[in-house]
Amino acid sequence: MTEEEEKLHKHIEKLEEKIRDYEKRDEKLKGLFNKFLLFLFKIFIGKGLKDAFYKLFSDLREKKNITTETLSELAAAIVRRFTRIGLLSLIVVATPIVFAILQYWLLSNQNKLIAQQNTRIEQQTYLQEASRRGALVFLMGNIFDEVNSELREDYNKDGIRNLSPQLIGRIIALSNSLIPYRFLEGDSLTNKEYSPERGQLLITLVNSAIDTSSLFKIFQRADFTGSYLGKVNLVYGNMSYIDLQNSKITNSVLENCTIDYADLRNVNFEGTKLNSSSFKRTYLMGANLCGTQLMFSDMTEANLDNVLISKSSLMTIDKEYLIKTKYSKETISKQNNSFDDIYRLKKVTEQ
Repeated sequence: MTEEEEKLHKHIEKLEEKIRDYEKRDEKLKGLFNKFLLFLFKIFIGKGLKDAFYKLFSDLREKKNITTETLSELAAAIVRRFTRIGLLSLIVVATPIVFAILQYWLLSNQNKLIAQQNTRIEQQTYLQEASRRGALVFLMGNIFDEVNSELREDYNKDGIRNLSPQLIGRIIALSNSLIPYRFLEGDSLTNKEYSPERGQLLITLVNSAIDTSSLFKIFQRADFTGSYLGKVNLVYGNMSYIDLQNSKITNSVLENCTIDYADLRNVNFEGTKLNSSSFKRTYLMGANLCGTQLMFSDMTEANLDNVLISKSSLMTIDKEYLIKTKYSKETISKQNNSFDDIYRLKKVTEQ
């Protein structure tokens, strides 16, 4: 063998060695690629589907006929995988929706708590305002003591249950100081501002059997607007010339009372018994007389314009008076029970 042939032979051997190295490297890369595919199958396709494909490829590699068992396993694995993917997709899609619903629920509850907190803060503010009236209530107690003293000792020595001008002046000043405010009625604040202290002052004065001349002096100058009288029982009381605008006198008894020449505009009398009481020339515009009893009450020249009244209450008013004063009724609310219908009285103006 010549030198050139020997060099050529060595060169061929080197090339063959390189080819074998490339083949080994290629086999190694194929092995790694197959492992990577198997890993992807395992992660994204699942072990069952991976085994089914492996069995299919094995049959194809060995040039066997693909058996029915192999195909059935592959089909079952595909169905299982798509079912798993569908469930996973559903979970992925539903997760943000669930979180959004939970966030909305938490925010709603937080808003409710904030609203409740604001309500409690508001209630606390008004309760603090009510507590500051403690000094005025103490003063009112002192005035009541003086009233009892003057009536008992007959300060003017005239046998009349009258009061001194000084005491009348103090009562008038006290009524002006008892400003209406919102307070707790049950578990919630009243929707309007009222003064329970003015109501208490009024009931005490009327029940003290004070001479009418002294009462009229008080009622003509004192401020009893916005008074709150809940569930009071007052019979044969005299409140003529009083100003009770925007007051609340509900579910009470004011029978055989004289309330002539009074200002009762926008007073809520709902559910109150007003039988045999006198309201001569009294302003009742805008008052609420729903559920009241007005049998034998004297409404001579009383102004009932814009009054709310239920049918059952309207039936207790003298019909001849309503016809004579030319009041018409406008239906505000129609109930299943016709006796619960609500009307608004309107005074017919003459052309």
